Formats: sequence, structure tokens, C-alpha cells
Amino acid sequence: MCGLCGLMGDGRAWSDTLNAGDQAATRLARQRRTKLLNALLVPQHAKVRTLADGALLVQGPTGRQVVVRSFTSFWAQLQQIGITPPDLLSPGFLAHALSGR
Repeated sequence: MCGLCGLMGDGRAWSDTLNAGDQAATRLARQRRTKLLNALLVPQHAKVRTLADGALLVQGPTGRQVVVRSFTSFWAQLQQIGITPPDLLSPGFLAHALSGR
């Protein structure tokens, strides 16, 4: 499993269990995941927010939204709102991601 897929499983993120009982640490981990996903989706002009229950709200460039409850369905649900998922292993995407832009 890639590290990004490991960040979110079905239901609660596996990393939430690392901070069981520590709500501040759980919130911080969710914020980090959201920040990473937002950085990955810059070329698609999409934005991700974390909802109170830990699910993600993804908004596309046209304003369409989808609630994503597990990372296993994340990329497929992006397509439902018209976003083509990035090719995370393409040289162009990696160069852009590593440049920090």
C-alpha cells in the first residue's frame, strides 16, 4: 500500500487510532492529510476540507462537491465531480510537486 493510501482507510483513518483519546493530535493529523491532498490537487483546481466526522469534502473548480469517506474511493469520487485524478507518478507531476509550487 502506498503511504498516501495508508493515510485513510474505510471509515476512520488508521492514523486516528494512533492518537486514540487525543483529540488534538487526531485533528492535527487530519489537517496534515488535508494539506497534502490540497497540494496534490492544485493542478486540478480542487480544494479539500475535513469535516467534523473525519470525512473529506472535495470541491471542484466548478463548485461541484462530493463527500469522501474513505481513501479507497477518493480518486473515483473525484471523477464523479468532473476532476481527472492526477498521475502521481508522472515525471511532470513529480517535478511540479517537488518544486513546492
